[in-house]
Amino acid sequence: MKYFRFIGRMIGKAISDGQYMDCYFSKPLYKMMLGEELAFEDFEDMDNNYFQGLKYYLSSQFEAEEEELYFCVEEDFFGRTEVIELMPGGQHIMVTKETLEDFLEKITFHEMFGKVKEQCKFFLKGFLEMIPRELISIFNYRELELLIAGLPDFDIDDLKANVEFRGGFTAQSPCIQWFWEIIADFDKFEIASLLSFVTGCSKIPLGGFASLQGMNGLQNFNIHRLITNDKQRLPEGHTCFNQLDMPEYEDKEVMRERLLFAIKETGGILMA
Repeated sequence: MKYFRFIGRMIGKAISDGQYMDCYFSKPLYKMMLGEELAFEDFEDMDNNYFQGLKYYLSSQFEAEEEELYFCVEEDFFGRTEVIELMPGGQHIMVTKETLEDFLEKITFHEMFGKVKEQCKFFLKGFLEMIPRELISIFNYRELELLIAGLPDFDIDDLKANVEFRGGFTAQSPCIQWFWEIIADFDKFEIASLLSFVTGCSKIPLGGFASLQGMNGLQNFNIHRLITNDKQRLPEGHTCFNQLDMPEYEDKEVMRERLLFAIKETGGILMA
């Protein structure tokens, strides 16, 4: 626990001294550092496969009573299985359709915080010894990442050499040509927002885009064509797959406006 407290102090000290560190955390930990509440959707950033499995529970095909779920989870401790209750008496309380959302909130909170509660508490204790909560809380979690790791150095040629096109887009598609022209005019904050929106991280690996990681190992930055009749639709980012979904815009300026709005207002870094 002293080690985690020390790491928290080091991160806080680096921020207070204006020094950048080549380290990145999950969205839930950034939110805990800021004192924000965790949400079910935050778990996607930690374990996408598990998250998608839990998300299925919200579908109309899922019948909670038939699955015989209970407000508890089983954890393995060095070969010994232990039942962890998500609420008092949880191993005897069955999940129903009415209590399903409460169950999902509790189980994801357990995965994001409960399993590592003591480690997080000591990390946050060390961090807040260096940076008072009232000073850090003016930022959002993506801005906090920039405070810790700094702004990215960006090489468009490197991205062009390590990008994939899907859904009908090709390197010759007008939208792709516009994309390169648009991001060539981005400043560093906008580049950081774009990277964070698509990859979940505002920095580029030391090995460049060829070393970009996804949920299952190396995963190229990829741009996927959305099949839609709405040519004003906002782009979508899928950080687990480093994927940017875009409709086939018919106008470059519309595309620029929609892309900037998406990365700044719906998941990117809000500009001061």
